[in-house]
Amino acid sequence: MLDWQGREWPATDGKAAHPNSRFPTPAGQCLRISPNWGDPRGVPISAIVRESRQSRVLPPVMQAFD
Repeated sequence: MLDWQGREWPATDGKAAHPNSRFPTPAGQCLRISPNWGDPRGVPISAIVRESRQSRVLPPVMQAFD
C-alpha cells in the first residue's frame, strides 16, 4: 500500500492517509443519485447539506425558512 505521498507504507508506521484527505469519486457512481442528474433542466432540490470543518461555530445542518 502507498501512503498519501505515494511512498510505500508499512502498517507499523502510523497513518496511511493525511488527516485532511478526501475520497473523490465520479457522480455517476453514486447509487442514490437521481437518474436525471445530468438533465440540463436540473432536478428538484428539497435539501442542501454541506459539511463544514467549522463545527465549533456552525452547526452541520441549518434550515432556511424562505
